[in-house]
Amino acid sequence: MYQTEMSSPSKNYTVLVIEDQPLDMALIEDVVESEKIPVHLISFDCGEKAIQYLKQQKTPGLRPDLILLDLKLSGVQSLEILKKLRAEPRFGIIPIVILTSIESAWVVLDAYRLGCNCYIKKSLEPKDFSQSVSAIFDFWLNFAVLPDREGAR
Repeated sequence: MYQTEMSSPSKNYTVLVIEDQPLDMALIEDVVESEKIPVHLISFDCGEKAIQYLKQQKTPGLRPDLILLDLKLSGVQSLEILKKLRAEPRFGIIPIVILTSIESAWVVLDAYRLGCNCYIKKSLEPKDFSQSVSAIFDFWLNFAVLPDREGAR
């Protein structure tokens, strides 16, 4: 897999991660630390807690630049979390990347229909998983043009 080295953007980013597997969250944190990616990670192991957190952020500049969402969360169907996020106008412009081990064709289709920006299947191999996370951050933080946080309503 081709892996680019993260350039140092002049901006620090905020990434909200909704992931209930401690090992996967630790791998995401390791990628950020080892590659010195300029992000502040905010993590939740429950989608409802993440939505509550977002609703409490009254200042537009505090919203995340990117959301990573696992679809295999305990206690709730994560496609419902995606649907709730997209139903809120101020969250609707935040790019949402699905990072999950679910590869069912109908789940992928539903995720895109509900407004995910990208669907990536998690690798069971830690090295490959880390490379995927690195590629996500590289693309979304170095190449994609993201909406200005201040522009959110």
